[in-house]
Order: sequence, then C-alpha cells, then structure tokens
Amino acid sequence: MSNFTLYQSPIYQGSFYVVNNATGERTDCHNLQTALAHIREQENPQTPVTREPKQVTLEEHYGCLTGGLGYTPAITWTLTGRIERVHNWATAKEIARTFPKKSWS
Repeated sequence: MSNFTLYQSPIYQGSFYVVNNATGERTDCHNLQTALAHIREQENPQTPVTREPKQVTLEEHYGCLTGGLGYTPAITWTLTGRIERVHNWATAKEIARTFPKKSWS
C-alpha cells in the first residue's frame, strides 16, 4: 500500500500532483515520469554517497606547469621535474589549474 496518491492536474494538461496521505503535503510535478520518480524517492530514499577525499601526492602538492615537450601537449611536475604527456593542451591547462605550482617551503 502506497503512502502517496497520484492525481492528474485539472489546470495543466499532462501535469500531475502527488499527495502524501500521511501529511497531506501536495507536490506539483511537470509530468507523469517526474511524479513517479518523486514517489519512488520518498518511499525508498537513497543514502548519499560519501567519498573520502583523495590524498594528494607530494608531486601534486608542489604542482606543475604546462609544457616540457615542445609543441606536444604535456605538463612538467615541479618537485621531480618529470614530464608527463597529456591528451591535449586543454587537459594540460586544467591539470595545471588543479595543481598550481607552489614554491618550496
């Protein structure tokens, strides 16, 4: 037995609203799929996925710069001087933004 009742909206064609039978709360939904998804979510709520933060390596801590292989897209890690080839220059720039170069402590 469901705790929710689904009604077709008398005002908007194709719209529905869901009424929680226990609380009397009404939720307007754009279409049938949204209404059914709302009912599923309320009856069987998903637990939020928690992820542990990624541990940053020393190389990532000290960051990197773009370049290092001429015209070939690459990044150069500051700590080790290691040059890593990447797919394209946009990827190189994004990695350099994610791990900006830091000075030695």
